[in-house]
Amino acid sequence: MFNETLFSIGITRLKIDGLNNHELSNLVVENCKTGYVDDKIRTTQDVITNALYSERGITLDAHPELTKLNNTILEQTQIILDGIISNPQVNNVTTYIKRIWGNKNVNKDISLPHAHRDSFLSAVYYPVSEDGIIHFYSPFSDAFLAQVPIGLATEYNQYNSSYYEFPVQTGQLVIFPSMLCHYVPATEKKRMSIAYDIGVN
Repeated sequence: MFNETLFSIGITRLKIDGLNNHELSNLVVENCKTGYVDDKIRTTQDVITNALYSERGITLDAHPELTKLNNTILEQTQIILDGIISNPQVNNVTTYIKRIWGNKNVNKDISLPHAHRDSFLSAVYYPVSEDGIIHFYSPFSDAFLAQVPIGLATEYNQYNSSYYEFPVQTGQLVIFPSMLCHYVPATEKKRMSIAYDIGVN
């Protein structure tokens, strides 16, 4: 096995208390009147485009509970940004919310592997998740492991895995680099999420 690691990809998973998930779920329902603009999704970039320009977009001040969630998102993404910059003398570089949209159960566009190429971080909060799972996929790892009979492995780690999946529960927040490929599988149960793209000022 390798004796050093050159690069790392981090994610943040948190359980958020004190939010009215019923109100946030209603907000998602109200903002998911259409599934997607164009049923013919041709490229992974179409995925994010469909979300951005469909009726699933949510305004920053749509509900007081959303404002509370927005503040948590900004606080947590700023912690990540400050850790990356690693210079306590710098205090004028901040995160901001570029866009917010809702997902109800499975919208077709989020069930395909995709990345958000124009953002720094992405975040997903689950006001309802009965059996939710989020998948992360690394094309680099996949290409590397294509040279190996990886099916023989009995244990998996960061060096011999090209994807990870995590169960997500009601009230959970997941933050990850926007360039990291991700998707959610189909579900027959109830799952609602509020998704964010985060930029840097």
